[in-house]
Formats: sequence, structure tokens, C-alpha cells
Amino acid sequence: MAYRNSEQRRQYMYDWAQRTKYDSCECGNRKAKKSRRCAQCRSQDYPPPRQVTDAEIAWIAGILEGEGCWTRHNGRTDWSVSVRMTDQDIIERLQAITGIGRLTFDGTPSKRARKPAWVWGVYARPHREWLTVKVWPWLGVRRRTRICELWPDFQAPQTFSGDVSALQAG
Repeated sequence: MAYRNSEQRRQYMYDWAQRTKYDSCECGNRKAKKSRRCAQCRSQDYPPPRQVTDAEIAWIAGILEGEGCWTRHNGRTDWSVSVRMTDQDIIERLQAITGIGRLTFDGTPSKRARKPAWVWGVYARPHREWLTVKVWPWLGVRRRTRICELWPDFQAPQTFSGDVSALQAG
């Protein structure tokens, strides 16, 4: 096939790449050819988070504010929430309360002779978004700024008024 200019060739190559990399899911959405289903269909496979009380949410937010991390890995577009600490019971309690996340043991001390630590990571999109929305009112400015950097279309829920007596009554 003869191309009149390099733009036509570039467009043809782009169209060819799009046709070969993607096809349609059963629901009609676009998916990667190597995947069985699209991201929206896969997200329905995750178990729902556990029902948590306001006191539990406040406790989780305190742990996340002190030891937590909202981060993006290796320039990827998806992000995660994680907590790394040496207290195994606290990490296990985080998972037990929420019913989400993955526990891993980081037993390899670094050059600075760190103690072995446990990590609770929330990587699934529906879970990390649920967790972020739940703890948002309790987070400080620095964490909120980081969340807005990672999740630009985030609609912040109503913030906590500071009235602890309302929580104790309910």
C-alpha cells in the first residue's frame, strides 16, 4: 500500500495497533485482547468490604495518617494504599476490620538494619476508593493533597465537623 505522506502511514499503524491490542468484552466495553474481561467486569469479582463503625473508621484513619501511604508505582496510572509497620497485630486488625487488602511479610532487613515488618496493601480499585472515601474526613491536609494528586476526579465527601460527642452518642 502506498502512502501519500507519513501522517497517513502513522494513522494506519495506530489503527492497526488498536485493532490488534483490543477487542470487546461480553458487556460491550473495550478490553485488552489477552484479558478475558474488561476492568469493570473484573471489579465485580472483589468481595465487598465489611461494614465498619464510625469508631473503626476513625481508628483506621489514625493508622493511615501515621503509618499509611497513598502511592503510585513505577509510573503506572493505578495507585494503592498501604501500611508498613513492625506490629503484626495492628496490621492483622486492619484487614480483619475492613475485610479487604493483602497482608505480606517483609522479613528482609535493609542496609539500615530495619526490623522485619508486615505490610497491609489495598490494590483493588473498588477497595482503595472505598477506603479513601471512608477515611477522608479524618485525614490531614498533606494526605488529602496526595490523594487528589493520585485521584484527580475525586469528589471529596463532607468533612468531619470535629464534634466527637455526636460520634459517642451514635
